[in-house]
Amino acid sequence: MATEEKFFWLYKDDKGEWRWRLYAGNNKIIADSGEGYVDKAKAVYGAKLVASVATAAGVYNSIDKKWEQ
Repeated sequence: MATEEKFFWLYKDDKGEWRWRLYAGNNKIIADSGEGYVDKAKAVYGAKLVASVATAAGVYNSIDKKWEQ
């Protein structure tokens, strides 16, 4: 897993369900699927969906109750 770019890692959990993890360039997990999928295609779709929308996602500060700039 040596890379300098972020990437999604697709794997099967102990129940045999598909999951994904998003790794940062330093190989630390920064996000995961949060649920298992019986169908691998649905896990891939979920990872690609996160990849496509995350660049436009804002950051909300729940303590200060405001959007970060």
